[in-house]
Amino acid sequence: MKEDIINTSNNRMEENMDMKKLRRLPYAHVVSTENGYIFFNRLVNVPIEFPRYGTDEVVIQPSVIAVCGSDVHAHDQDSGTHPFAKHPLSNGEKGFIPFHEGVGIIKAVGSNVKSLKIGDRVAIESTIFSDDCPPGRWSQSEKMKIVGLGTDGLGSELAVLPGKVAVRISKGVSDELGAQFEPLGVSVHAWMRAMNVYETTTKKDAREAWFMINGGTGSVGGLALTSLIAEGVPEEHIIATGTTPAKLEALKEKYPKLNVFNLTDKTQTQEILEQVTPRLELEGFGGKIPIVIEATGHDPRPIFPFVGKGTVFVVVGLSSDLQQGENLMDNNNFVVRSQRTILTFGNKKDEQLIKTAKAIFEKTVTKEREPKILTIDSSTDIPNLLAERDYFDIVINRTGSFPEDIDKLLKKGGIWITQPIKGNSPLPTQELLEREVILVGSWGRDKEDWDVMASQVREGRLSADKLPITLFEFSEEGLNSAFENVRKGKVGFKMGRRAEKYVN
Repeated sequence: MKEDIINTSNNRMEENMDMKKLRRLPYAHVVSTENGYIFFNRLVNVPIEFPRYGTDEVVIQPSVIAVCGSDVHAHDQDSGTHPFAKHPLSNGEKGFIPFHEGVGIIKAVGSNVKSLKIGDRVAIESTIFSDDCPPGRWSQSEKMKIVGLGTDGLGSELAVLPGKVAVRISKGVSDELGAQFEPLGVSVHAWMRAMNVYETTTKKDAREAWFMINGGTGSVGGLALTSLIAEGVPEEHIIATGTTPAKLEALKEKYPKLNVFNLTDKTQTQEILEQVTPRLELEGFGGKIPIVIEATGHDPRPIFPFVGKGTVFVVVGLSSDLQQGENLMDNNNFVVRSQRTILTFGNKKDEQLIKTAKAIFEKTVTKEREPKILTIDSSTDIPNLLAERDYFDIVINRTGSFPEDIDKLLKKGGIWITQPIKGNSPLPTQELLEREVILVGSWGRDKEDWDVMASQVREGRLSADKLPITLFEFSEEGLNSAFENVRKGKVGFKMGRRAEKYVN
């Protein structure tokens, strides 16, 4: 028996590691270990058996796999920047098979999987959602796991995954485009949440509003820009920021009517502000941007002159800068990952705020039940509520502070009504709420986001040429090249994979 093992972790693998114990499969695959990712070629002269799968699982033969920035963090041992990029081997467990973005063909279907059949072509929804989420709101699952980040993913010639994460795609969706539906969906989800909240609070068509994409030259922001234009938002109604002149120039060349400026150039910022403010006044937006997509993961204060009362300010993405604030409300665990909407009292009466919160709940969570509402003050016994497992959809905070354990009391997707509370972190919640913005967290994708992407492709508004992807072979060289692609932030920013020889 010959075993061909390739180490892709930049020679950081210690010589005494037992490589045979690390191998998970007889065919080509990648394993995430405490020392980074290891690539294993197919065993030579060894019979290859079809993988075992459960009643709720499917077997997928990948056609194209894309590498995400989260994979790079995991491979580079930078797991602190991503909550799911852990290394099980550091705890004495078997390593997981990585990668959560891609397209493949269904080769086997478990008996409980009724929505798929052998031969279906599918893209991957990376959220392994639990049954506790509202219908179609996969991203609001309280007990979610992520494909290929702590659980096995697509990084093998035959991948065994839960049937619920395989989404059938049409013939009009190329493998290259379908492999990007997972990251594209993150961006679509962000502006869909923004539109839902904006239309609920203003009774206006969000597609006629103005958008600012802070970080429009980045991966999440760039995909948001492309998909927003495909959705019919005029280029001239979008402002995109960045910090790299060459990328901003390329963006302007691609979208000539787009408003772009360099965040590090205060002169440009002032010029854009002077240009767009009169137009925003004239069009009835009060001189402020109605919808902001914050996609940088860093301090958003440079764009504060553009936001004001009623601005829907969506925070999407992850960064170590926003992991833990002095005030829990100032970090992305409370806002982003739990996808909460935060309203301020302002001059509104409780009845009006509750009416608004209920409408947002119906639009962004579910119409199938009434929201459970709680008003808390200094006398509220929060520990007792938690002991009774009493959780709420809308919480009105009258304490004047940020109560301990409130994160456990308010459900994912919930609405938090409060006054500005002083904190100290790169996500300056207090300053945003003092401006009476509506702060919205965004994480993952929902069914409606997949429907939007499919519609854009079906109607010819979105195509593979608008989202280029660089293809490499499923090999040591290809994997390393893909990681370098992501690290450099190239256009397309993904590694595509086409393996010509699969298990029969």
